Amino acid sequence: MRPGLYTGHDLLDQSLMVSTRRSWISLVAVLVPLSARADGPSQPGAEGDAWSKYDFVPGARLLFFEDFIAIDKKPGPLKHLKDPSPRLDLQDHAGTKWLRCRPPCSFDVVLPEKLPERFTVDFDLDGFGGNGVRFNAVKPDGSQFETPVNADSSPSSLGFTNGGDKDRNSEIDRIAGIDGTKPMHYSWSFDGAKVRAYAAQLPGLDASDLQMPRTARLHFEFVGGDDPTLIDQNVVTWLTNLRIASGGNPVMFDELSKKGRLVLEGILFDTGRDKIRPESTPTLLAVAKMLADHADLKLTIEGHTDNQGTAPKNQTLSDQRAAAVKAWLVAHKVAPGRLAAKGFGQTKPVKGNDTPEGRQANRRVELVRQ
Repeated sequence: MRPGLYTGHDLLDQSLMVSTRRSWISLVAVLVPLSARADGPSQPGAEGDAWSKYDFVPGARLLFFEDFIAIDKKPGPLKHLKDPSPRLDLQDHAGTKWLRCRPPCSFDVVLPEKLPERFTVDFDLDGFGGNGVRFNAVKPDGSQFETPVNADSSPSSLGFTNGGDKDRNSEIDRIAGIDGTKPMHYSWSFDGAKVRAYAAQLPGLDASDLQMPRTARLHFEFVGGDDPTLIDQNVVTWLTNLRIASGGNPVMFDELSKKGRLVLEGILFDTGRDKIRPESTPTLLAVAKMLADHADLKLTIEGHTDNQGTAPKNQTLSDQRAAAVKAWLVAHKVAPGRLAAKGFGQTKPVKGNDTPEGRQANRRVELVRQ
């Protein structure tokens, strides 16, 4: 380590060891592949692929989303955050827009309602050098609870803790492939006092006896050394695609039967591409299982976009994304004749395109029963 450089390991030593050593949820992980587009549709979760064991499904109803891409004639993305620190800004990084933090810095997210018993939080984090982010529920005025329950994510460890004897810990930086030099996707699933954390495709052990308060405000903090003579040498940390959602249910055949269509919240693509992100694997596997369980079921896979970019490009992109989902299912032993794929571009929005949540809701894949 270079003299005067604060790394993520310093971060943990300084911020998580007050009177006793903080602990972390036990898990192992490898990096999320954010590589350039390969020929043909991406096939995460293929036979033998470790992503087939990843079972995180995001909540069914979106409460907050931010990809930090500015919307024309609207306040900048930082305005979507509550009380962002001056040391936060927006920069191009790894092919898209990211929130850049020069630790220490923080921000809050104010939700439209209190968190339900079941909710999910996931995001992309680039914490080169071991730096990470922690979040916890806070009071409506932004003040902390007397014993805050923290969820911590970094390239070296994950943790869920309030500083007591129920804390959980895991060191992940010794796992092959974890070097802290590339972005990784982190996912958190909460159900009452149960919590499960994921780094890339591998889940951690369940914790079942430490509950995060259910409020309508979450505090996110990038911790770093605060020595004024060294503060500008803290390693930069990056975050994007922050999503908070209620629920966390898999694909439900009953809902499809009742409504005739089903939005797949868990299908994600690389920005502006038809490459399916590997985090989509659990949702895709659930669709494949539903088709296997119901031999007479036939589906049309619809692709939809927001209104960013031109209408012709969005139409093409939606066609390609619907086709990519079909190709994934066919590769997983679904007969091609049971599936149709059709794109609608930006023509059928379900929400306005003037908020990040609205745009995210409009960038969707739907199943329609034939």
